[in-house]
Amino acid sequence: MFQIDADPTSDAPVPPDGPAPILVPTDFSAAAAEAYAYARRVADSVGAPVHLMHAVSWPHAGPFEVPGEAPTAAQEAAGEVALARAALAEVAGDEGATLVVRHSNVPAVEVRDYARKVGAGLVVVGTHGRRARGLALGSVAGEVVQTAPCDVLLVPLRAGDPFSLRPPRRVLVPVDFSPTSRPLVAFALGLARDLGARGVDLVHVLEPLPFPVRWIDEALVDAVPEIRERAVAALRDLADDLDAGATGDLDVAHYVERGKATQTILRVAEALGDDLVVVGPHAERTVFDRLLGSVAEGVARRAPCPVLIARRSVMPDPSGDEVDARSYRPAVH
Repeated sequence: MFQIDADPTSDAPVPPDGPAPILVPTDFSAAAAEAYAYARRVADSVGAPVHLMHAVSWPHAGPFEVPGEAPTAAQEAAGEVALARAALAEVAGDEGATLVVRHSNVPAVEVRDYARKVGAGLVVVGTHGRRARGLALGSVAGEVVQTAPCDVLLVPLRAGDPFSLRPPRRVLVPVDFSPTSRPLVAFALGLARDLGARGVDLVHVLEPLPFPVRWIDEALVDAVPEIRERAVAALRDLADDLDAGATGDLDVAHYVERGKATQTILRVAEALGDDLVVVGPHAERTVFDRLLGSVAEGVARRAPCPVLIARRSVMPDPSGDEVDARSYRPAVH
């Protein structure tokens, strides 16, 4: 199905009781192709529809551009939309995606607006590999992370062994014991089961205390060894307190490490061979939809594997509205 700057709520209605769509913006690069392949894997696992979208730039656009306006006859004649249609169809193949062409010089705005209109539950964006500058503030990927009204999955391009070729084997979930930790763990366990992962690694980082003298921090931790034991027990309780079927056959491991949060999470992910990281927001950060938390942002920028930022799946909208009951995967218990 094609949509050309039309109202998606009328051209592509989303069943009120069906899974929310997964949106994949593409610029037809290799990174975008990998993102689409990964999105297809997720969609096939959870039964969600996929919308594949490309934004065609306005020629000679000025400061009064109106994103989403219908293309003029001259633009149609130039073949821009036809070329985009053909390219989208080639990417989608016979897999049944809804193909969307939009007109704008601000792709991230189009992604945000379209995601809102169709009630997308997840946006999947390709990046150009580990520690990619493609996530620098101001890039399309970075802007989508900051502005998307739903979860965002960042998929890096890995030469020779793309992440989309197989389901993730292990999923890493950083846990800070904030109010969002329980729904985050529940969501991650469910997603891991959906994707066919073997296990989930829960990690809590004991960050250095904010003292200017290093030995004070070390002495305090060494003097209270039960801190680590209590953290491990708390991680175990998070999973055990969920419904009996939450973990299923998953191998759930618990780790407590010391260090700076971002660097430690990245080190653990690499050491354990995790091939998907699921991070969530702090409940106290009501500006999360406008400014990604520093730890989540650091992990998203530098992780050696795909990172899912579970914004709307684990907490209410910062505006105070309830989370849309529809998700791109089965309900979290």
